[in-house]
Amino acid sequence: MHHVFEVHELKEFIKVKCLKSKDFDDEFKYLDEFYNDARFWDRKLISLNYFLSRILEQLEKEDTNNKLVIDFIYSLKDHCSFEVQEGDLRFLESLLSTDCDTSLSIEEELIIAQNSIEK
Repeated sequence: MHHVFEVHELKEFIKVKCLKSKDFDDEFKYLDEFYNDARFWDRKLISLNYFLSRILEQLEKEDTNNKLVIDFIYSLKDHCSFEVQEGDLRFLESLLSTDCDTSLSIEEELIIAQNSIEK
């Protein structure tokens, strides 16, 4: 079982778990359960590097310490099932072998490509 973060989910996760600037909004409370599952290695959480870079740009505008966020994200793999998908060969092959659907956003296409290699 795995979950690929969407952009808005990853931003919420970072604000709650890393920056501790808030609690999960009601619509994102399930992320706490997913994180706990990942801590017990029952679920793998995946962040696409592209999404992370977009969030870092947004947080930088809010005067957030991006080094703190980057250190937090990359330290997750030490205590839970977490991966930052940085566009490795598996991902690129999956992306290139997927037929594009013009009605989908780039974010949706990237998540589909990631999901197809996790099966």
